Amino acid sequence: MQDELGSEAAEKEMKKAAQIIYEWVENEVHPTIRPGVTEPAISRGSYQMLADRLEVGWHPELKKRRQRILEPEEVDV
Repeated sequence: MQDELGSEAAEKEMKKAAQIIYEWVENEVHPTIRPGVTEPAISRGSYQMLADRLEVGWHPELKKRRQRILEPEEVDV
């Protein structure tokens, strides 16, 4: 996603790309991981596990956003 969007993408473009990935995970036919294992939840869960480990993300700036929330900058008072 980041390669396709580049570094100057607007928020609207990033959100649209995130929606496309989410729809792909939810709706596309994914390769079977073993013969007889065709349940789509397996592929969805695998993607979610990668997302939980921050190896893939739903938004190109997910890591930056999460860091801003978890480690806010100190404000001089």
